[in-house]
This record gives sequence, structure tokens and C-alpha cells, in this order.
Amino acid sequence: MGIRSVMLSIILTVVLLGLLSAVLTERVVAEPNAPNTITIDTCTETNFNAALASANNGDVIHVRCLTSSPLFPETIVFSAQKPISKSITILGTHPAKGVNLLSGNDATRLFVVNDGHALTLTNITVEHGDSGGSGGCLQVYGSLIALTTTLRHCRTFGLISSPDGGAIYANGANVTLTNTTFYSNTADGDGGGLYAYNSAVYANRSRFESNVAYNHGGGYYQRLGSLRFDATTLTSNTARYRGGGLYTTEVLTLALLFNSRVEFNRATDLTTSLGGGAFFTASWPLVQEAFFTGNRAQQGGGAIYSENSQLALYRTVISGNVAQGYDGSGGVEFRGMNSTGAIYNNLFHSNHSRNGGGLYNAGKLETGYNQFTRNDAYYGGGIYNEKRGTLSLIYTTFEQNDGGSGAGLYSNGRIGTSRNLTFTQNQGAWEGGGFYWYTSTSTSAIMTNVVFLNNEA
Repeated sequence: MGIRSVMLSIILTVVLLGLLSAVLTERVVAEPNAPNTITIDTCTETNFNAALASANNGDVIHVRCLTSSPLFPETIVFSAQKPISKSITILGTHPAKGVNLLSGNDATRLFVVNDGHALTLTNITVEHGDSGGSGGCLQVYGSLIALTTTLRHCRTFGLISSPDGGAIYANGANVTLTNTTFYSNTADGDGGGLYAYNSAVYANRSRFESNVAYNHGGGYYQRLGSLRFDATTLTSNTARYRGGGLYTTEVLTLALLFNSRVEFNRATDLTTSLGGGAFFTASWPLVQEAFFTGNRAQQGGGAIYSENSQLALYRTVISGNVAQGYDGSGGVEFRGMNSTGAIYNNLFHSNHSRNGGGLYNAGKLETGYNQFTRNDAYYGGGIYNEKRGTLSLIYTTFEQNDGGSGAGLYSNGRIGTSRNLTFTQNQGAWEGGGFYWYTSTSTSAIMTNVVFLNNEA
């Protein structure tokens, strides 16, 4: 009986192993094919269309152009936009030099990325898209990943409407940008470089340069959704009304971090332009370890204009910004009675405006460990705290600021907790070389451990 039991066990084991092997073999056979690379060596629109039609989800279309242009990059000119209804990658690396180009020839948008699908652009230039609707080069309703890509000379234009998103219009989308450049794009409406509505956008080591919006957000515009910029630069962009570099509204997850730079942007309308560098409204911006340099608004907020927002500004340099209007700040202008802000460990240097050269407060603002140096304004060279403002200051230095009244600090509002302040070498033309307090029955100022040294008025 023992021998029979052993033999039966061996037979059963062999049968089970055979069945298992058959199942595993069947599973291997049933697995989908690995992603395929479709190479275009003769770069024409016809060949691109054929590659796009034959591609499956996950495939790579390599615009190589080795046959038609073996030595130099080549351009494929589109006569019509291409719908993306599968998830693919377009690679533009030229085998000899640089990257190849896709052009709308100033006549058409290039791509529409449909909902539920993803387009990845890698090492390629997308240019000269033109549309009477939003999104000069791309409309994105699904996902876009751009890696070492350039979008340039794209535009939207409308005789009646004002379409948005000079290069990209994203609606309900996911957009990830890495080492990607938006250059010299134009929107007849908002978002000269990129317009995002209710989208999640992340940009890392990317650049928005010389883009123009005829309304708001010269470089970038977003309403709703989330936004994060890491080590990303917005430079030399222009908007007519709000946000020369950047405009956000109702964006509750918003961060500019890690050496991001907002510099030399402009908001140009002579009577209503605000936020030369950035304009935040009804948003929760976190700005940390960033640089705002050389931005200009005709009215208020040369660097940043924040209204009805919860602004957090940490370890950032605000330098050389200008607001030329009657009422506003050259550096940061903070407004909104229901808004609270926190501004800590920043440098405000050499900013200029009529009121509040470095900082203008008309909300509830807590500040500390900041330096205000060489700013100038008629009222409040360093800080102007207006009658609707509540301002708390700790461990703050005002040095070599200039003004008519209150060269360091001018307050017509409430001064909350204030201690460990230093006013040195500030110069007022009229009164209050260091600090001028415009008293009224509704205001108060209690300061402890304050040093005044070599101020003049």
C-alpha cells in the first residue's frame, strides 16, 4: 500500500505541473505586444499621418528625418490639426544634430489631445500654430507630458472672441513640463504661453519667455485646479491688464518653489494694470525660495499683487520691481479684508512705487525676519500699512530706504505684535525718517525692543 500511495502522488504531481505549465504558457501568449517604435526617415505630413494612424497605445513615433535631411534638423509642415485618440510618444531627436520640428505654418493648430489619452513630446520643437479658437499649437483635454520640448511662435486670434492659450489650452487636463520652453507665443485673450482651466499642471526646470496676452497672464494663466512650478522661470512676458508673468484665480493648490524666477515681466495698461510679475486672486499661493526681479506694473504690485488670497511668502528675493500708479506697491501688494498672509525671511531690495516701495498692506498680514533695504516711495519706502490693514512685525530690518514720509515704515492702519525691529539710515524728505504713524482713534501701535539709528527727515 505504501508503494502504491507514493506512485499515485508522483503521477498527480506530474499532471499538476503539466497543467500549471500550460496555464503559464497561455498567459505568456496572451500578454500584449511591447511598445513599438515607428520611425519616420522621410519627413512629410503624409508619412506622419500614416505613422499616427498605425500607432497603438504606448507606441513611439520617432521623427528622425535621416533620409530626407541627414545632416540637419527638418520641419514637417501640417496642413490640419491631428487628433490624439491614443496614448503615444512623439520623439524628435535628429541623429546628426539637434531636434526636428513640427509646424502649423501659421495656418493651423497642430494637436488636440482627447480626454482619456496622453501625448508625450520628447526632444522636439512645435511651432507656428495658429488658431481662431483657444490653443494656438495644442488643445489638451487628456494628458500632456513635454520633455525637453520647445513651443514657439504659436498664437490665437479672433475678430470677435478673444481665444486663450497662445501655445497650449488645457481644460480638465494633466500637464507635466520638464525642461520645456514657451517662447514668443501670443494669445488674443488670456495666457500667452499656456492657459489652464481646472487642470493639474506641474513644471520643472521650464521657461516661459517673451509671451504676450492681450488680457491677463502674459506667460501663464490658470483658473481652478492645481499648479506647481519648481526651478521654473517666467521672464520678459507681457499682459495688458493683470499678471505680466503669471495670473491665477481660484487655484487653491499653488506653489512657486526652489529657485523659480519671475523677472522682467510687464503689465502695461496705463490705468488698470496690476501684478507685473504675478497676480493672485482667490488663491492660496505658496512662494518659497524664489526670485522676483525687475518686474513692472503701471498701477500696483510691481512684483506681486495678491487680492482675497492666502499668501505665504518665504525666503524669497523681491528686487528692482516698479509700480508707477498713484496707489500701490513696487514690491508686493497685499489686499483683502478676509485674507491673511504670512511673509517671513525675505529680502525686499531696491523696489519703487508711490506707496509702499517694498510692501503695501491692506489686509491682515504677519511678517518677520525680513529685510527692507534701499526701497523708495513717497509714503512708506519699506512698508506702507494702509487704514484697512493689520500688520504684525518681528525681527525686521529697515535700512537705507527713502521716502517722503515714513522712509522705513508708514502706517495708517493697525500695528499688531511688533518687536525686535531695527531702523537704520533711512531718509525721509518730509517726516518720519525711520517710522511715521498717521494716528487716528481707530489705530494703535505697540512696539518693543526697537532700534532707531541714523535716520533722517
